Amino acid sequence: INTGIAYAYGKEKVLPYSRYYFIGSSNGMRAWLPRSLGPGNYSSPGKIDDIQMMGQFGELLLQGSVELRQQLVGFVEGALFVDAGNIWTLHDDVRQGGKFRFQNFHKEIAVGTGVGLRLNFKLLVLRLDAGLKLYDPARPSGKRFVGNQIFANKPVFSLGIDYPF
Repeated sequence: INTGIAYAYGKEKVLPYSRYYFIGSSNGMRAWLPRSLGPGNYSSPGKIDDIQMMGQFGELLLQGSVELRQQLVGFVEGALFVDAGNIWTLHDDVRQGGKFRFQNFHKEIAVGTGVGLRLNFKLLVLRLDAGLKLYDPARPSGKRFVGNQIFANKPVFSLGIDYPF
């Protein structure tokens, strides 16, 4: 479980870019590309704009993951995982649907699942994951559950280096 709130205080109304939260890729929400999820139910326009080039960012992060690992052969392990979470903004901005609202946030939690291969060297773990979206809050209401189309979606592959836990 990973949570956080970032808030600019003093005269500043905007956080430094490096202090915002980002979500997606190998360290969380493995069914999404890096920095592509959120905020909230915001959906990027078809054309590439400045915000899309920087990646999606927010001041509030809620994220969780469950992973089941099984030793296959020697130091090679298989994994099944489910990730859930999203980021939100605390203030209104140009990204419609990105602001955290308590009454709606449960509908904006993305869910992804997948399988992975682990090379567990005791000192570090090399990961290769293939993630698929189950629930995508950026889609229109009523079309967010994509689990029934799971094999029609392209998997997102990600590499990671971790400490064993």
